[in-house]
Amino acid sequence: MNLMLNAIEAMKDTGGEMTIKAKIDSNGLVVTSVSDTGVGLAAENVERIFDPFHTTKPQGTGMGSDYNPIDCGVLRREGMGKSQSGARRDFPFHPSRGTRGSDMKSAAVSTVYIIDDDHGMRQAVQDLVESVGLHAESFSTGEEFLRRQRSSEPSCLVLDVRLPQMSGLDFQRRLIELGAQIPIIFITAHGDVPMSVRALKSGAVEFLTKPFRDQDLLDAIQQALQRDRAEREQQTEAHELHRRYQALTAREREVMGLVVSGMLNKQIASEVGASEATVKIQSRQCNAEDASGITN
Repeated sequence: MNLMLNAIEAMKDTGGEMTIKAKIDSNGLVVTSVSDTGVGLAAENVERIFDPFHTTKPQGTGMGSDYNPIDCGVLRREGMGKSQSGARRDFPFHPSRGTRGSDMKSAAVSTVYIIDDDHGMRQAVQDLVESVGLHAESFSTGEEFLRRQRSSEPSCLVLDVRLPQMSGLDFQRRLIELGAQIPIIFITAHGDVPMSVRALKSGAVEFLTKPFRDQDLLDAIQQALQRDRAEREQQTEAHELHRRYQALTAREREVMGLVVSGMLNKQIASEVGASEATVKIQSRQCNAEDASGITN
């Protein structure tokens, strides 16, 4: 639908032709193609036109051309932006293999938590977040949020500075004390420079002053989710390395330590009083090369 609306808008001043085609591909899937003879896209925008949060308009939500209000995120594209004859540009896409329900259940959807005592603001932010295919949950106080178990998927927190009982900045400090690591985006109608500096020094991703542009908030949310995703991946890798280390024998741990220090197998064998062949076997056994990035 967005592709068709964009095509109409591109031709509203000069007129033109929009073509919609459908065919069955070799996998038995219906492939829909939308093309028009409008003004076209700048070269730098062609590769990003389907990206979430990307927009070529001065104002917009940056939902990207893949957005669909029913099947959020389940459209796939092939041959995107392939040049056609004349001024025409063709955008083919088809739905993914699974059914709507199964795709939405299997897809990992990030969660945006919202804490704001203003019901209207909470609802507006939640509607914006959900419009780009993300899951959103809102709370009027920080205590309500703490009682909610966090999603196992990447998440972030949109937090108002002025809250009843405890300010947003104080709540940020409490989360740090509790060891609850979640990227925070502050929003406020009463911000100042010292306040924003304090928030950012404590790890906040962004500090937005109301009223703010929808795209500014969406960009900050995207950055926060990327940060949380990277931190989760690092934690998973660290836990896996720790698990593997705990499974090693005392001798394997000794050999691993020497390998990590940069010693060659021959030197390690002399140090521990074993043959070089034995050291090689023990090195492979504990995957020292993988853990340390060092190969003898």
